Amino acid sequence: MFCIVYLFLGCFLDGISMLCMTVSLFNPIVDKAGIDPIWYAVIVILSIEIGFITPPFGINLFAVMGVAEKDLQMQELLVGTMPFLIAELISLIIFFSFPILSTYLPSFVG
Repeated sequence: MFCIVYLFLGCFLDGISMLCMTVSLFNPIVDKAGIDPIWYAVIVILSIEIGFITPPFGINLFAVMGVAEKDLQMQELLVGTMPFLIAELISLIIFFSFPILSTYLPSFVG
């Protein structure tokens, strides 16, 4: 559910705005549910990054359009980013399915 909210908000807002709006609401829920905060943070960051390249407002898409050649059309850019969007969605599914991947290395720090 959190991922869907971040993916939706990523279409319209930047990352800092999403974090400011949602962390204070979602953090108590995550604590009460017993979810690992590091795993939750990784999922949130991945969801925000996916939101940056999803239309209609993908901030990274507009940044690329600003530095690209003048004859680049938005449709060409969207088609070019689809493999990266699919790869990020697959990585989100993998991290969501196997939380140990995002918590293994940080477990050695504490």
